Amino acid sequence: MNNKIEHIAIKYLNKFYGDLINCKTKNHPGGDFFIKDDTIYIEVNLKFKSMHVYSTIWSDLEDTFLLSNYEIQSILIKWIEEKYNFKDIIINNTTPFKGKYSFSNLLK
Repeated sequence: MNNKIEHIAIKYLNKFYGDLINCKTKNHPGGDFFIKDDTIYIEVNLKFKSMHVYSTIWSDLEDTFLLSNYEIQSILIKWIEEKYNFKDIIINNTTPFKGKYSFSNLLK
């Protein structure tokens, strides 16, 4: 993957997912959930320095830029580190979690 595609993909993430809200819940200590309209898009666990990516973002990058799983992981790690100031994060899932996950369901 070249730097130009990476740069364009990160601009795309900022445009369409740059307004995700970082939320926490007592039911899942250590988890940072990045949500919009009650939908979870990314979950970061700082204790394990891991990130789970949910299908919407992953599919958008895959379909829009025709990227491999490795390329998507690389872009998402760079984006989350730059945008939200996390360091040394790895993506725990090699393919995205399928479906939509509601943040309000975590609170129950």
